[in-house]
Amino acid sequence: MTVETYRHSGGIGALGIPLMCLGGGLTTVTLGVAYAYALAWIPFVYVSFLLTAGFGALVGLVVGICAKLGKVRNPLVAGIIGVFCAILGLYVAWAFDALARFGSDEIPGPMFAPDLLVEYIKYFYEEGFWGIGRANATVSGMFLAAIWAAEAIVLIGLAWLLSSGFISTHPFCENCQTWTNQSEGIAKINPPHGDVSVIEQLCDGQIDAISKFKLCDPEAADYIRIDTAICPTCTESNFVSVYVVETTQDKDGNNKVESKPLKQNMIVSSEETQRLSSILEELSAT
Repeated sequence: MTVETYRHSGGIGALGIPLMCLGGGLTTVTLGVAYAYALAWIPFVYVSFLLTAGFGALVGLVVGICAKLGKVRNPLVAGIIGVFCAILGLYVAWAFDALARFGSDEIPGPMFAPDLLVEYIKYFYEEGFWGIGRANATVSGMFLAAIWAAEAIVLIGLAWLLSSGFISTHPFCENCQTWTNQSEGIAKINPPHGDVSVIEQLCDGQIDAISKFKLCDPEAADYIRIDTAICPTCTESNFVSVYVVETTQDKDGNNKVESKPLKQNMIVSSEETQRLSSILEELSAT
């Protein structure tokens, strides 16, 4: 048995693209200026990469939030706009770089003109304006270009991941034109005696299979987690997700909790949703 799972329709609300462009654009221009001054004032390349990651993450997050507000059910479009905003942010950062490094006494203003910006980047590439390591050796040439490339990949990559990922797994009710209400961890369960077959039954959409599970201890490190997504205004859009949660330790001995989807957003009926609630109540009572 193969259970049907939710897929976005690809629809875009009337305000979707304007909201993403406006919200993402304003954010990326503001952050681009701040980013230019932060890189000019902080000479540590390692800190710079953290700033780059934060820049890309914030741009992607804002675009993703605007996508949800604009009822965008097309992660590809959201991701493309996130990438566009990230590239715009890099351009703005470069335009303000010289002003941030040398001040208004030497630089009359930001270099938005492409020809001036290209000349500045070439000069930066040849001369280098900051150093690295204890010797503070000037970074220029191909090594500097490699750092710039890595910076662009991190910034654009994170913007893509967060802008598209923010809506990728959130079901939308097309009937009511609204996002479903997501509930994470409505049940934390374990199969009896490690019986994998009941997990397979559950992932095949057999809701009654949950009755074969046992509620796990609240302090359990490993368990099966059940999430739901339900339309707040109708009974037509109901979804159930199954995750396996595992707790491991890193090299420093700190706990690291990882959630892996076994089945995301299985389409179920309102009767099956009610049956799920009833089974969980019965398990809680035992």
